Amino acid sequence: MAIKTLLVDDERSLLEQSKIFLERMDQDLEVITAISPEKACSLLNEKDIEVIVSDYQMPDTNGLEFLEGIREEKSNDIPFIMFTGKGREEVAMKALNLGADRYIQKGGDPRDQYSILAQAIEQEVTHHRTKEKNRQLLRELKKSKMLLDSIFHDPDIYIGILELDGRLLKANESSLELLGLSNEDVRGKYFWETPWWAHTQKDQERLKESIDKASEGEIVRFRATHKGKDDEKVEVDFSIRPVRDEDGEIVRLLAQGKNVQVL
Repeated sequence: MAIKTLLVDDERSLLEQSKIFLERMDQDLEVITAISPEKACSLLNEKDIEVIVSDYQMPDTNGLEFLEGIREEKSNDIPFIMFTGKGREEVAMKALNLGADRYIQKGGDPRDQYSILAQAIEQEVTHHRTKEKNRQLLRELKKSKMLLDSIFHDPDIYIGILELDGRLLKANESSLELLGLSNEDVRGKYFWETPWWAHTQKDQERLKESIDKASEGEIVRFRATHKGKDDEKVEVDFSIRPVRDEDGEIVRLLAQGKNVQVL
């Protein structure tokens, strides 16, 4: 995947030279040039830039002011590399304090200089992509948790989380309210032995078989009869499905039911 690199410098000849060298050094780099920070800001709004390489000494707006605007006004953590002349250690320190990711000096053998710069660009963008990927994953996990929480607390759905052998780990509130029980009352019991069921021996065997099939990876659906705290019988459409970890291993079972009718 090409790395769109925004190169900012007020010297046109140096811009073209830098573009040529960088794209020769690394074929993954797509270098876009800007003659000023103002032009660079326009390009940032127009293109999917992944890294900025900026000179320091420029008219109107210098590299530090440009960096500060990127970090504070735009609240942007895009990788920023200060690329400027020798003898500017004070500038380097200020740049790093303002949030620059690297400071690289111009000068010396062009091949060595642009090789170092190309490597720095690659490293900073790889690091930033990883951070973005982790942020996206965290956002997705939060959304998933919110969704699971909303399902688990749905008053119209009965949910039980089971060990692979059928022992109950946790039930949601609607399941517990059906019998006026708490999780402590049912935790550790085999699912087919909990007080919800108004089943025959045959139904009990069918429930055991369903749990065995789900433990092997199947999604099992059936209709069953639940018993309420006042011995009221409720017909429920039920399913038992495997829950897998990030490696695809089945670690839990999810039992889920919804009322069909009161008998």
